[in-house]
Amino acid sequence: MACAAALWSNASASAQEISYEQILNSPDNLELSFAYARQEAAKGNLQQSAGSLERLLLLEPEWDSVRLFYAMVLYRLDDMDGALRELNILRMRELSPSQRNEVERYISLADTRNAMTRVYGDFSFGARYDSNPNLSPDNGTILNEDVPVNNDISKEGDGAFYTTGKVRLEQSLGTGNGDFLFLDTRGWLNEQFNVDKQDYISGRVEAGGTFFFGPVAVTPKGIYTGLTLDSDHYLDEYGGGLDVTFALNPHFTFLTSVDAVQQDYHKISISSVGSERDGARVDAGGGFIWRPVQWNTFTLEAYYVNKDAEDASFAYEGVWGRASNLTLLGKGTYLLSQLYIWNLDYDAPDPRYSSTITREDFRLKARLAYGTPLQTVADLFTAELPPTLGDLNFQLSGSYTYQDSNIPNLDFDNWTVEGLFTKRFAF
Repeated sequence: MACAAALWSNASASAQEISYEQILNSPDNLELSFAYARQEAAKGNLQQSAGSLERLLLLEPEWDSVRLFYAMVLYRLDDMDGALRELNILRMRELSPSQRNEVERYISLADTRNAMTRVYGDFSFGARYDSNPNLSPDNGTILNEDVPVNNDISKEGDGAFYTTGKVRLEQSLGTGNGDFLFLDTRGWLNEQFNVDKQDYISGRVEAGGTFFFGPVAVTPKGIYTGLTLDSDHYLDEYGGGLDVTFALNPHFTFLTSVDAVQQDYHKISISSVGSERDGARVDAGGGFIWRPVQWNTFTLEAYYVNKDAEDASFAYEGVWGRASNLTLLGKGTYLLSQLYIWNLDYDAPDPRYSSTITREDFRLKARLAYGTPLQTVADLFTAELPPTLGDLNFQLSGSYTYQDSNIPNLDFDNWTVEGLFTKRFAF
């Protein structure tokens, strides 16, 4: 990944934009033409880039860096046959170890995209530290059935082992439009070192299909989610959803989504509420994805949520939203910033806290993550790792979560630091 990312990102680092007139005025300047092709690819003008690269290869058929980048552009244009043609030519050449690894990676990706049946996913493992994993209140005084009492719940930091994984199966329908059926499974495990009641195992399964109508993609799906807290089965969630995206152009995509699920809660050792929380939850909204250049993607979404419950004190409605910005820094490294906001109003007072105050919560979570392949780190020491290890990604992230509530028991904040290794696969 490091080699291809470097080729792709070099154009974004250019101090001055290259015009097509400059290419026409300097037809013998092949380096300038290559820089122009990378520039156009970074801007999302893949057809223009492919045309320039094809002309370069007619003049310099042995220029392996150009051919590798041309294969990458064809891959992004969804021309798998063309990409494989160029990659198989490169397979016969004397390449650097990083180029060789990149050729094999893109051959595997292209073969997977061409296949009627595709399986891919990732597995991550690592550790995290939370300053307040118990979400202990900030206030010195809290409420217990309308009575103010001293807050004896102290904030204690704790570490945890954390792992997550995803496996996705896609079956092409052979319609010529790219339509496919899918089964998407994901799982999360968090094992605290000391605060056992924050241990959890969660799994989510989605099954459905994606159907393309020109620039519009429609994805109906079924949903199941299960959650176990501290070794006790806590929640079953099942229902369905509909996602629709509209690609306005290569840079801008609108998206909208509706999910409706039935939530069934169970009494466990750390929560005796159980079925009083049972009820339907609906999330509906949308947003957009904006990619001004190939190395930067900004996403903004906002949703309305309505949660029903047998006990009205656990029912709520409100809005939540998220914004994220992904910047590719070259050689497989990236910077990801995320912001989540929730604003929820409950339907009735919760007598455990107060019989007169109806709960209102505002929550914010900000997160910053930096990731890089291990091979990129090894490059700093001119070392070559085995592909299986070099493709492993390491991500370091930090986040801050804050909640402000009119119930003093529910005011809290928490700092988190996390390190994760991720291995992706496809076949």
